[in-house]
Amino acid sequence: MEYSKKLEEAIKKLIEMDYTNNIFSLHDNPLYNKSILAIGDSFVKGHNLPDEKTWLSILAERNKMIKYNYGVNGASVAKDSNQKIISIVEYIDCVINNISAVDYIVFLAGHNDANPDLHGGMPIPIGKNNDNLGTTFKER
Repeated sequence: MEYSKKLEEAIKKLIEMDYTNNIFSLHDNPLYNKSILAIGDSFVKGHNLPDEKTWLSILAERNKMIKYNYGVNGASVAKDSNQKIISIVEYIDCVINNISAVDYIVFLAGHNDANPDLHGGMPIPIGKNNDNLGTTFKER
């Protein structure tokens, strides 16, 4: 099954869930009327889904939240030596510094770092504690 179809089915299940037995009343809900910034790869962006079907939009709508979606399809955490893949770490400070205040920040990435098809046949190595060149997952 293709990736976008799996993602769409997962979101459909989320939409169909019954929240009537939620332990929070609307105003006790810690997400109610708050803001959320999500930054990451296609799991944040929603791949090819329309914005209103992404998990972030559904979460924001249900909780009357202001949302900021900074997902990038195909992005990775570590730098790509071929410079074909966007490294989220390289633009995260700019994104966060340009948002005056948010209540929640979600960082969801790393899926593309393990995909050898995106990195010239080799996944991004996990790395060692003392790595400092930005080319392994662990040092980021």
